[in-house]
Amino acid sequence: MSERGSFIIRHEFVQAWTDKDAARTFVFKTIERLKEYFHLQEPDEYFEYEEDDYGDLPPSFELPLYHVTLYLYNDFWKVDHCYYYWDIVDKRNGDFWLRRKAFDIARALGEKEAWYASECFAAGDCVDDEWWDKDFTLARWLDCCKKHYDGVIPEFDRASFLLRDEEELCEDCEGVYHDDFKDLFEELKAGFGGYEIVGLTAFGGKYLQCEKDSKRFLVDRETLKPLFDEPIDCVVEYFGGCFVVKRNGLSALFDANGVQRTDFVKGRFEHQWKKDKLWFFNRKARVKVKC
Repeated sequence: MSERGSFIIRHEFVQAWTDKDAARTFVFKTIERLKEYFHLQEPDEYFEYEEDDYGDLPPSFELPLYHVTLYLYNDFWKVDHCYYYWDIVDKRNGDFWLRRKAFDIARALGEKEAWYASECFAAGDCVDDEWWDKDFTLARWLDCCKKHYDGVIPEFDRASFLLRDEEELCEDCEGVYHDDFKDLFEELKAGFGGYEIVGLTAFGGKYLQCEKDSKRFLVDRETLKPLFDEPIDCVVEYFGGCFVVKRNGLSALFDANGVQRTDFVKGRFEHQWKKDKLWFFNRKARVKVKC
């Protein structure tokens, strides 16, 4: 299955199409909520808000921390990610990493459930072209999906999926799943060495965003030791699994294995693909690294 995928996450706003000013206000309130939740210190331009002057497309913004774009529909977000849909059942590192991204985003938005949709379902090709109706709601989308599943949308069953062969699981992957994240919420309750877990997405394959005494840390999920003894400002993920840690106003690049590749420097890191290689550069610090 080479389709891209989306997360569908509920919200309460119902004027996405009828009141452009209210929609814009709701989007920027959501951006501020995410900035506060993830301790992001980036300017609003970082989130690349867009709206269609002709009103044919919904307002949207990007959350580069998780490589997603959020589209505002009436009472739900359509969250497009940059991965293949079948990655939702990819058991890399013994678990489902893309699912954990969905959980982090839903939780940051104040929700306790989400739906996973293949490009076919999310774009409406399998729901009788009703997607582009501006009165389209989450309830109508769910009803359309249920028509293809005898009235019941499949549940994401982590326990049984872990027991199955990954190739077989990808081949049998349903076009849409519902996920109540019960096991992940239980994971949060289990305790984490005195830290409160902010997100279950592992940076460098092992570091989780955590809080302690209202301060942010990156903590190894196996050893429960922080990457730094001192708190950090925030963390920003980039392509290829590389990530940037910001601390005391300075930034350092780490590779996909959690190895620090640069000193902490002033300026902002950007990335660029060149001859199939991923390069990171910081113009202000005059740093360039292949990752």
